[in-house]
Amino acid sequence: MQVLYHVATAMPTSARDPTCNEKRKYIGNDYVSIVYNDSGADFNIHTIKGQFNLCVVVVEPLEHGLSRVLLKSKDERLRSKFLPHADTRVLTDAAAPLHARQVALHAALAAQISQSLRVGGAPYASNSLERLRLIKRLRGRLEGERQAAAARPPAPYHPPASDLALRVAIDDFNAYT
Repeated sequence: MQVLYHVATAMPTSARDPTCNEKRKYIGNDYVSIVYNDSGADFNIHTIKGQFNLCVVVVEPLEHGLSRVLLKSKDERLRSKFLPHADTRVLTDAAAPLHARQVALHAALAAQISQSLRVGGAPYASNSLERLRLIKRLRGRLEGERQAAAARPPAPYHPPASDLALRVAIDDFNAYT
């Protein structure tokens, strides 16, 4: 499992990109986002647009050193089937970051499994198994290309002139007695 942090406020803003689309293309293409919402308003899950952004872990500060950690999902089937344990929790400010990361990891794994089942492929098992599947597919494709190349007649070999001159020189030397 891989965790990447795209901190929008720490990412450079370009004068050529006033709408910050360069930032959005990175942030919006993650399965899970963690959002710190101190606005007091309810966070709209559709604020961060993207093709893959399926879940958002929202951390909201409360009074007395507490924070609320909740999971919002665009696909309720994903949440009910794979993440029934991800209920809203009120935790101390010290415990909230660890819990938010754990919920994000669980949500990312659930999103990968859900996406693999939706596409109709083999169910997601692990990164190493997925890598092995890709290697086997690549190997099969390369073996097919190799067999197709072997079925074609070989092209006639025409040695370069330098090879021919060297061979003549060696032949002449061997014939000399």
